[in-house]
Amino acid sequence: MSTFSHFATDALHVGQEPEQWAHHEVVPPICLSTTFKQPAPGEPKSFDYSRAGNATRVSLELCLASLEAAKHCSTYSSGLAASAAVVSLLTVGDTVLACNDMYGGTVRFLNRIVSRSGIKCVRAILSAENIGKFIEEHGIKLVWIESPSNPLLRITDIVAVCSEVKKYPGVYTVVDNTFMSPYFQRPLDLGADMVIHSITKYINGSVSDLLSE
Repeated sequence: MSTFSHFATDALHVGQEPEQWAHHEVVPPICLSTTFKQPAPGEPKSFDYSRAGNATRVSLELCLASLEAAKHCSTYSSGLAASAAVVSLLTVGDTVLACNDMYGGTVRFLNRIVSRSGIKCVRAILSAENIGKFIEEHGIKLVWIESPSNPLLRITDIVAVCSEVKKYPGVYTVVDNTFMSPYFQRPLDLGADMVIHSITKYINGSVSDLLSE
């Protein structure tokens, strides 16, 4: 059972109120349109292009944000697309400090793709005792935590690490919470600045869909 109050109710209702839909559908309808009619050029009523957003995506994002106790949520077509969005906050010369055990796709993304943009990645066992040293010696701008990790299920003390990172203005933490889901762990409540998921895994309940947030 989740330790978070009203989790099941929020999962079933937040962002899914029937009154928002034209015909009060109990199950949120799937928006298949790519573009939307505008009252006047450059004046969209709500959405203009599905790449930027549509009613179905907003419904999901509002629900996920409530489950994570987050202010904002963005969904993407895959977990690595979400990772790319996080990395886009960095610039040439920045360095990422990541767990030494983490999802292979993320490792390859950081080492083979992100590195081409002049962004370096350092990997280590993260702890409150060593985080400050890494930040000072390597000019870390982003600390990437995966706990429990994939595949070895190693645990990082998120509270302790995030507490130390906050001593360094301009350095941010992101937690890959895929293996726990917000049902069991809320990284934002533990001090993280951002949380990402591969919704393909536990949030979806199987591997039938490809999605992330």
